[in-house]
Amino acid sequence: MLLRRPLPIVDPASGVLRAEHFQIAYATNDIDRAQAILANRYGIGAFRRLEGPLAAGGQIRVELAWVGPVMYELLTASGPGSAIYMDRLAPGDAFQLRHHHLGYLIHDAAQWQALLARAQADDLPVPHVSHNPGFMDSCFVDAPDLGHYLEYIFPTQDGIDFYAAVAAGYMHLFKLGWELPYDESEKLRRRLWIDEPIRFDTETSSVVLDATGLAFTEKGDQ
Repeated sequence: MLLRRPLPIVDPASGVLRAEHFQIAYATNDIDRAQAILANRYGIGAFRRLEGPLAAGGQIRVELAWVGPVMYELLTASGPGSAIYMDRLAPGDAFQLRHHHLGYLIHDAAQWQALLARAQADDLPVPHVSHNPGFMDSCFVDAPDLGHYLEYIFPTQDGIDFYAAVAAGYMHLFKLGWELPYDESEKLRRRLWIDEPIRFDTETSSVVLDATGLAFTEKGDQ
């Protein structure tokens, strides 16, 4: 190890930044162009896509990539319910790519409750909370002094497996259900935004919905 770092102190009760940091996310109004920039200028070319409808009726698309222990996320959204994802961008049609949030993992229910209590005690707004029973809970905390959101993910084992699937895409042929320790599509029914039946398509190395909505597909590694 080149740099010996102190052991992490995971204690959101003592401050909202005292959780396990794992993700850096950027919002954009042209996600294909943003992907090209990260690939051609910054060396991140292997993304996994997640997209589908928002609960309020809008649409969201997310691209995820692991680089060592850090996950990079690109996101774009439109329509009802998209403001929390796009409000860091200025009005207008000119291309924008802006830092949106840092992502943190919450390990258990005690940490989750401590985080929400700490945010309230420190007068930090929590403008968005998502409950997905059996998969994960998540929330955004607004950090106005820092100029970006903080996102907290409290996953069940299925949620952990979902993120592992992104990492598994860098191994072999990225065939979900074969790379992961299970091979049943029902194991991934619970997701971040919608609940729809998922089918596996190993011919195209992708996972898509039987109906319109969530699609988790491979973009060609670059």
